[in-house]
Order: sequence, then structure tokens, then C-alpha cells
Amino acid sequence: MTTGGPRIGILGGGIVGIFTSLVLSELDPMIISPELGGTWASGGLKLLKHHPDIERLLDKYGVSHTSYNVSGGVWWDGEMYDLKDVPQAAQQAHYLKTRGTMEGYTDKCMNDKAEDERCFEFKYEHFIELATNELTQFRASVSAIVLKDNYVIVHTDRGASFDFDFVMSSIPLPQVKSLIQGYHLPDAECNRISVGSFKAMVRSPWKRMYVYLPGDGGVHRISRSGLVSQYWSMETTDDVCAMGTPPLIADGYWQDAIPHIQEVLPDARYVKHIGSMLGHLLPLKKPLVYPERITPIGRFASWDSRETVDVAIRKVLEWKKTWT
Repeated sequence: MTTGGPRIGILGGGIVGIFTSLVLSELDPMIISPELGGTWASGGLKLLKHHPDIERLLDKYGVSHTSYNVSGGVWWDGEMYDLKDVPQAAQQAHYLKTRGTMEGYTDKCMNDKAEDERCFEFKYEHFIELATNELTQFRASVSAIVLKDNYVIVHTDRGASFDFDFVMSSIPLPQVKSLIQGYHLPDAECNRISVGSFKAMVRSPWKRMYVYLPGDGGVHRISRSGLVSQYWSMETTDDVCAMGTPPLIADGYWQDAIPHIQEVLPDARYVKHIGSMLGHLLPLKKPLVYPERITPIGRFASWDSRETVDVAIRKVLEWKKTWT
């Protein structure tokens, strides 16, 4: 790191960490992560909300991408509602179903913005492959973070240690709170999400890329996996966890869920179980305050489901203005 600017460490090599490193490239940040790529997946939708720097980087590496608007709806009591018109009872049912509690509920908490959102769809793995040469990376896991008055020491499980003036952390809160020595972060839990894949003949244009089903059927969302694909995925909340990978739900669960998805896609049939991932964030008991020299980026570090990649980039660019 010889830029003359601050020494920047980025903890976590997922999609947020990678884009953060690229938008801070002139500061030559170092990514500390055992591998690049992370586990970016949400209901089968491989898309990013629009940000000009995302588009610029995709074009820079020659990664083909499609731009389009994504909208959502709610299937409730036999009718489809746009997000801006969802009955309060459906919102409450969805909130309780995905979070396991009504704590923190407010009207329209289901979606702060009911309007369509412009997004990208592209081959993420191809982008990672092409961008790798632009990244400074140390392949290791973070084993401890030590706070000093004017810098941060990051220890790794490979025995190496690095001093940084500032750290951008995309490591999920439940994990990073055990790594920072001498500083308390609140406990955090989230719902585990399991995903099944379905195929259906779509006989007419499908306006909504995702549909919430907040009823009692077990399933809470179905998502179209592509612009022209007939494949859809379906999510269900599993048990609450602090961190880690949940066990896979048996295929029999998804077979039993067929009647519920057929309310929206009458000829849907089950294809396969895709896997499981961390899902909805549960309300924190105490405010989340990171140390001054550590900035959380991404939804699981910031503990805010609204901090998608585009929001994280905006946060990092605001921070960058203080150094350029």
C-alpha cells in the first residue's frame, strides 16, 4: 500500500467487499477474505439495484448486463396487491412470519419504497473472474481485531497481522462482534431462509419479479429467476440463528408447498431444492454503534436490510470524499 493515502482494510470478499475495493481502487485497499465471491444469492434473483459506479465497472470489464425495473406484489386473501396498496393485515402477517416477532413493526415496513426499482442482471461469477486482477487480497480469515488510538490491527488465522488506518467491514455482525477486542456490539439474530425451485408456464407477461405470500402456507416469497426464464424460486423462513449455515430442508417440504405457489402460478411444479442462506434481520435490542475507525458495509454488517450493494457504495463514496 503505497498510495500515500490512508491504509484501508476491507474485511470480507463478498459482493459488497469487492465493489467497495473497486470504487476505492486509487487508495489500494486490501481485502482480507479466505476467498472472493461470497454467498450473494437471494431467492434466485441475481441482480443489483442500479448505481452508476456498478454500471461503470460492469462496462469496464466487458461484463454483459441487462437493465430493467423490478417490482413486487403481495398475494393476500385471494387477491394480488401492489406494494403501495398492501392491506395492513397482510403487512403484519408478513412481518410476523419473517421475523418471528412484531417488535419494531411500523406501517409500510414491508417495503420503504413501493415504486419499481431499476436493477442489473449479469453473470456474477464472470465479473469476479475478470475483476480479480484489480484487487489486492490476502487470503485468510480474520481471527481478531484490535483497536488502537489511531489505527486498527487485523489478525488473521494464517498468523499475519496488518495495520490499517480505517477498516470497511462486510463481515456479518454476529461474527464480527466476537472478533473486536474491548468493544461491545449488540447481539444479533436472523431468520434462516431455505429456497426451492419451481417451473411454470408463464402464459402472459409477469409484471412482478417477486411476490410475497404472508399467509399460513409456510412460503413467504416467490421470485422469478430471469427475464425470459420460466423458472421461479420460493423461500420459506426456517429457525432463528445467530450465524452459520442452516441444514437443508427436505425435498418433501417443497412438494407439500405446491398448492400455495399454485395460487399464483397454477401449473407450477417442483424442480429442486436450491439451498439455504441467512435471511431476514431481526430487530436489535440496542443501537448498533461500531468503533470510530470501522465502518460496516452491507446489510448483515450494518444490520439493515435496506443496505443493498448500491446503498453500501453510496456510503463508501461519502466516506471517500473526506480523503480526495
